[in-house]
Order: sequence, then C-alpha cells, then structure tokens
Amino acid sequence: MSLDRLKTELAIKLRSARAFKIRSESEDGKGFKLKKHRDNPELDLPLSPYYLNLRTSDNPKPGPLDETLVDLVAKVFAQKAKDCQLKFSHVCGIPNAATPYARQLARLSKKSTVQLKKIGDGFGDFAANWSPRESSALVIDDVITTGASKIPALKILTNAGFKIPAIVVLVDRQEGGREILKNAGYRVEAIYTTTEITEILAYLGGITKAEKKDILSYVQNS
Repeated sequence: MSLDRLKTELAIKLRSARAFKIRSESEDGKGFKLKKHRDNPELDLPLSPYYLNLRTSDNPKPGPLDETLVDLVAKVFAQKAKDCQLKFSHVCGIPNAATPYARQLARLSKKSTVQLKKIGDGFGDFAANWSPRESSALVIDDVITTGASKIPALKILTNAGFKIPAIVVLVDRQEGGREILKNAGYRVEAIYTTTEITEILAYLGGITKAEKKDILSYVQNS
C-alpha cells in the first residue's frame, strides 16, 4: 500500500480513536494547554485548538492507541523510511510515547531496537541490545513541537557512537521544532504536518470546515 493511502487510513482512525481532539472536546471547550504553556506560565500563549494523544493505554500517561493502531503507525513509519531511502541498523523510539512504535517498526523491518530509559524529564542509559560500532539508529517520535526535548536523547545516541540518518515524527506541529533540529545538524522527516492531517480529516468529514479553519489559523500564527 502506498504511503498516501496508509496516511489517509491512519488519519481517520486516529480521529475515530480520539487521538486527535478538537477545541470543543477540551475539558472546558476553550482549548488545550501544552508543555509550552506549563513551561512558560508567564507568557499569554493562546490555547491549542487541537490535541494529539498518540500514547498507548499502558503508557505512564495513558492514551487511546491499541495494538492495531500501533501496528498501523509502524507500517506508516516503515513506508516513510523506505520512500526516503533511509538506511539503519537499529530503531530508537523516544520514550515513552514512541517506544511501542519502535518495537513494532523493528519487527517489521527486522532490525534491532535501542531503548532509552526516561528519568524525569531527561534520559538515562540504554536498556536494549545494541552494538554502536558502525551502527545507525533511526529515531522516531510521536510529535515535534519545539524540538528542544529531543536533543538530549539524540546526543546520547551520537555520543554512544550511533549515526542518526534521520528523526522521523508522526506529526510536525509546525511550531519551529523541525527547524531547530535541522539547525542542530539532524535530518527531520514528518509523516504529517498539522496542516496536512487537518486537511485530510476535513476532506474525509472527520472535522468541520469551521474546525479546520480554527486549527489552520492557529498554525499560521504559531
């Protein structure tokens, strides 16, 4: 199946699972507070009109994704890596959200995994079977916003001797994260941008035209 068809199927299933929520589905109907709101309480940042919860039910912060959706996400990552001609010997999912994706992608690709331990807001040692000599790790994650939280994990991998052909995220929220990582010397690929997944959902009837306008206006002004 082509990447475009996989992406279309995944987008509507994420919406059906409420992994993609819109403003009216927030607790007070006004929008969602993200990490940037918690980290910068002194700033009057607008609430996000959408929220992505791409975690599994066994995550310390549980999400709605089941094994079937994780498998579909992994297939999308695999096709993206193939289309981008990415060569890698290992898969590393930034914990905790991307860890299930990485395990399944490794199975599909017949590669080894590198698993980082998350300690507070940082990352600890490796907890997997790995051999850094001439090894390359494809790094995957659920979303990218500012990108700042990914750099420590990427540095741990490079300091251990891994080459990183790319970091691939499921959704680029288009808030500067991709540019920050590119400026730090990393190749960044995204399955969707917020604009793209919003356009797909609107076309398929997963969200209304008004909801699409709300989200795209937020993206434009971010």
